[in-house]
Amino acid sequence: LAAHEQPTAGRDGRWFLVLHYMEPHGPYFRHPRDGHAVARSDVSEPDGALIREMETLYRGEVQHVDVHLGLLLEFLVREGLYDDTLVIVTTDHGEELGDHGGWWHGSTLYDEQIRVPLVVKYPQGYRYVARQAPAEEAPEPGSAPELVEVSNGDRVADLVRTLDIGPTITHLAGLGLPGGWQGVPLNGTWDQRAPRDRVVLGELDLDGNRVVALRSNTHKLILAEPGGPRGNPACALFELDDDPLERRDLCMSESATDLHLQLASLRAFAHGQTELADLDVYEACAELKSLGYLSEAVDCVP
Repeated sequence: LAAHEQPTAGRDGRWFLVLHYMEPHGPYFRHPRDGHAVARSDVSEPDGALIREMETLYRGEVQHVDVHLGLLLEFLVREGLYDDTLVIVTTDHGEELGDHGGWWHGSTLYDEQIRVPLVVKYPQGYRYVARQAPAEEAPEPGSAPELVEVSNGDRVADLVRTLDIGPTITHLAGLGLPGGWQGVPLNGTWDQRAPRDRVVLGELDLDGNRVVALRSNTHKLILAEPGGPRGNPACALFELDDDPLERRDLCMSESATDLHLQLASLRAFAHGQTELADLDVYEACAELKSLGYLSEAVDCVP
């Protein structure tokens, strides 16, 4: 973090800084570093004492990066930059650590891998309206928190996406939204979002594992290409209010036609099929099937 101790270039004007901390990430190192680590290349299926060691090392990695984030924030405060600076802390994925039978990342789209931390510190005095979650307890299942003014220190209950981070930065910098970008600024209210921006699309194509997922406030639908090395089920459906850890697969017991159609429409939009994605999903159903975004088994009749 030597750069933190140097005078900030353009400190009296506008500036932008990205810091990519590698921890916490495999291999999991011991801190202070002494060369000892546990790596995916060494063991893909740990057991017993090694599992406990991995969990300890992972916590140590989190604590290590937390300390260095603290150093960065202390620097901003010390230099008089903190109050007027937009600070965003996030990550690209989590680790499975045994939650669904695996130990690393990159082969599933369960929440332990894609529901990542996102902390936004807005510039001093900035306010916006969103759905605010109670500070001490989670919202009642199925309830919708009222739209209220929120500020730094508040917890917002809306679903957001890493896709929205770039538009948030350019919007607050007065640069607007560059043409062709997807995603919306996080400071816009929930009711101003288009329906496609109120749900989250996840896609994975790595090491033979091809998986797509749709997550709403209440449900999660995951579809996997059969024959992948991980052996993911072709379809998995979870009701998140009652099953936040995604343990009870309802795909064979409940109809999820609307979720399948939403997922197909979102994928079409993400891949540039904007005209098709703007149609009513039932109207577009046959074409979504022909393009491979939708299973032939899904009924196009509302």
